[in-house]
Amino acid sequence: MSRVRSLRTSNYQLALLYAGLFTASILVLFALTYRTAADYAAQDEAAEIDVEFVAIEDEARLAGDEHLPQIIGDHLRQRSGEHAAYLLQDAQGQRLAGNIPARAPRLGPQLLQLEVDGAPRELRAHGYRLANGDYVLIGKYAGSEITLDGEEYVILREEEILGVAEGVREPETVGV
Repeated sequence: MSRVRSLRTSNYQLALLYAGLFTASILVLFALTYRTAADYAAQDEAAEIDVEFVAIEDEARLAGDEHLPQIIGDHLRQRSGEHAAYLLQDAQGQRLAGNIPARAPRLGPQLLQLEVDGAPRELRAHGYRLANGDYVLIGKYAGSEITLDGEEYVILREEEILGVAEGVREPETVGV
């Protein structure tokens, strides 16, 4: 009976209120930190795509527009390990170069669901119109690769994971 009475005291209720407020403030702080970090990452990615476009535009200006497919191919090879996506289409919509299929040109930032290199990906991209009328789409798809203690890992968001195989052994490598 005395335990029930102590739960009704103002000191206990005040302590519960403080614990609740503390928990709520931590959750708000975590949410704000997450949102700020996500916004910064998106802005950084957009700036990186803009720099890439300027580089392609400068190379095309120096080499000539007829070399654009080769320039896009070179950029694809240079960024083969960076989850980059490129598309070059002429003014009529014909795909000239890139690693994603032709699509209706859309200018500005975009979030696309595409199959890139044989796998479904969420692609943050930006579409640009060149002076000669060609359309360039430059983007990056999800997943970040890191190396930790000599092991390579891919970091994905939960919604990008299609499934988990537990208990599957890696194949053993046989020495020659």
